[in-house]
Amino acid sequence: MLFVRFGTRAGIIGGGVTRLLQITNLCKNYKSYLITQVTTFSWLKKLGLKAEPYYLVKSEWTWKQEIPALIFSALNSILKMKSQMPIDVIYAFTHSLPDVLPAIWMKIKTGAKLVGYVQTPPLPSTHARSLFEFLLLSFDHAIALLLLRKYADLMITFNDQNARELIKMGFPENRVKLSGYGIDTSEIKSVKDIEERKNDGAFLGRLAPSKGIFELVKIWKKIHALKPQAKLEIAGPGAEEVIQKLRRQIDEANLSSNIILRGPLYGKDKIRFLKSSKIFINLGYEETWCITMCEAMACGCAVVTYASPAYERIYGDAILTAKMGDREEIANKILFLLNYDTERRKLGVKASQIALSYDWEKVAENECRLVKLLIGK
Repeated sequence: MLFVRFGTRAGIIGGGVTRLLQITNLCKNYKSYLITQVTTFSWLKKLGLKAEPYYLVKSEWTWKQEIPALIFSALNSILKMKSQMPIDVIYAFTHSLPDVLPAIWMKIKTGAKLVGYVQTPPLPSTHARSLFEFLLLSFDHAIALLLLRKYADLMITFNDQNARELIKMGFPENRVKLSGYGIDTSEIKSVKDIEERKNDGAFLGRLAPSKGIFELVKIWKKIHALKPQAKLEIAGPGAEEVIQKLRRQIDEANLSSNIILRGPLYGKDKIRFLKSSKIFINLGYEETWCITMCEAMACGCAVVTYASPAYERIYGDAILTAKMGDREEIANKILFLLNYDTERRKLGVKASQIALSYDWEKVAENECRLVKLLIGK
């Protein structure tokens, strides 16, 4: 199995990084290789990656830089690549040209089967993006999808709506398959439950505009007006300019005593943070699953989130949802849970029961089955 994954920033653990680690480590019947940049590979190795390097690009660019720079590096890798070992299946780990172009080149070169991943909506959202960035991303994704429609032997996506959109774009229905994400249920169970949940609200994830991070301050200002002692803790990595802007907004709202930035949390520290929180708040605009939300549910948090078509199928009525962008409704549902502790606890129990059924072992088993059917081995 050869994975092509450019644009991952060392130090940022998102759903895509987690999935890459889990799938390459748990599909034990297949040897995994990776095409990426040197710094990313070194970082992934520290996180426990078992895949071997196939080709590493010596560049320092990150997801923050413009797509043309990423494409240049990807094309550079194409020119330098040499076939090193037999490959059965190649993964374009995102539907972006820096991943899709090298993956298609390797398919042509080796005759291997090509799998395309669509981990976010096929076309980007306009939220928290400049017009230039939106147009650039739209062009990138559209061209990548056109190429995948021609060359991909299988497309894997993670919710029904994305699957339907791909079929409308002309992808053969029999080549579009649903998979999923998972959580490390054994690690969550190994951390002792915390009886008293001191954090009223919690956010855990990458600090980025598309995650609704700046909306948290506006929402918590509404909470603070009615519950002056309510505290929100925000944990996760992010670019320095985003963190500084967030701090400024917190100070301007006079909420420095009510909103605490914890920085990145990993492993058992992350689980303890979630188990000490009452309500998990998710404001992402492009989520297809949201691993951290599933982890929070498994830890017994009640969840309030912007609605996503994927969530109804995955989580059902174990979460409270609000219309995308409706901060007033989000605030009202948080206040309801803070005012009615019994209802909050009941929702947390239901959430935990559902979330603990999603385990990476099952996800990897399903993915390996799809690969086996594709390559006939």
